[in-house]
Amino acid sequence: MKQYKKEIPRSKHFRYFQSTIKPIVNNFRFWVPVVLWGGVIFAFSEIPTIPMSTVTWQEFLIKKSAHIVEFGIFAILLYRALLGTGAKKGDAFKYSLTASIIYGILDEYHQSFTPGRTSTIRDVMFDALGAYIGLLFVDRYLPRLKEKSRITAIIHQFIYEKTSGS
Repeated sequence: MKQYKKEIPRSKHFRYFQSTIKPIVNNFRFWVPVVLWGGVIFAFSEIPTIPMSTVTWQEFLIKKSAHIVEFGIFAILLYRALLGTGAKKGDAFKYSLTASIIYGILDEYHQSFTPGRTSTIRDVMFDALGAYIGLLFVDRYLPRLKEKSRITAIIHQFIYEKTSGS
């Protein structure tokens, strides 16, 4: 004997939830890392400058490497969030790079209010370089490397996971 499921009438509120709220909740997981990492960058900008080395070029190398790494990660997380919420790869690349540069400018402006810190265009350039290198890695090189090692396969899965099944 066949059992029939009785169709439950859906209210307009339920349809509204299905069409607007549910996609936002499903996509929330892509944007949380972006916001958290932006907070990390903001927190680092609040720290007054302390000498890291007695050798000037070593201190320069350490600080500028930090800019590159911070904004490389930020751009990668933005790229992942945009892809996860339906953007095309080319658009995600452009918007991630642009947003990272804008955030770098705002970060430098924020640093100008921190005692012992200065705001420079050079630092914005290092931020942009880090964002560009990070995006090149995930957009161009990561897809080629994913079969070669388990770590790159895991990173590839993290970046390119889809919202299907959610």
